[in-house]
Amino acid sequence: MAETLSERAYKNIRRELISGGLKPGEQLVSRNLAERYGVSLAPVREAIGRLAAEGLIDHVPGSGSFVRTISKQDLYELFVLREALETCAAGEAAMNAHPAEIEELEYLCHKFDRLAAKVTDSPNQDLMDEWVDAEERFHGLLFEATKNSLLQRVANMYRSQIQVFEVQRTRPLILTPEIAESTVIGHREIAEAVRQRDAESARSRMSHHIRQGRQTIMSFFANQ
Repeated sequence: MAETLSERAYKNIRRELISGGLKPGEQLVSRNLAERYGVSLAPVREAIGRLAAEGLIDHVPGSGSFVRTISKQDLYELFVLREALETCAAGEAAMNAHPAEIEELEYLCHKFDRLAAKVTDSPNQDLMDEWVDAEERFHGLLFEATKNSLLQRVANMYRSQIQVFEVQRTRPLILTPEIAESTVIGHREIAEAVRQRDAESARSRMSHHIRQGRQTIMSFFANQ
């Protein structure tokens, strides 16, 4: 199916939100975005409406649309939801994943090994972008492996918010060698539990992984 202009505009704006190209509190001017993406105003407005529904953009009547700035409380609540949903997803994936999906999880674990070897104490935006892409695929694949379309739909909204808000403009600063190593271990434990079809272990490993991530992110923001 051909991609619609609205879908293209949505993906472009979302990509800029995730990369930090559109900054927290920045106003979204439909005409400027339409010119940038080579589309008319209507697809951009549709895309902005969709992103507002996902909680990534605030629409202020009479003033316009702005990139949402998340609070510490917002972030904490997102991680509480993330633990509930992803712990469920990990257990369901252990019971329902296809062999090809398990193989891809293991491939992603190897990819994280390679990326972690490149992490230094100096921020690197390109490496962080590649890391986040791999993270998104790893966790997204687990939701796909559940074979539960309702769970996947509920997850899509919160995952978009996590990607945009958890590190915003200072993303590279949070990827340290220690955090990379801890994440690699967590992913390997989850993937192994899924491979062993051990739903209880998969849920436990995922819960621990998410709680570690929450502690890291909340501590990071507390020091900013």
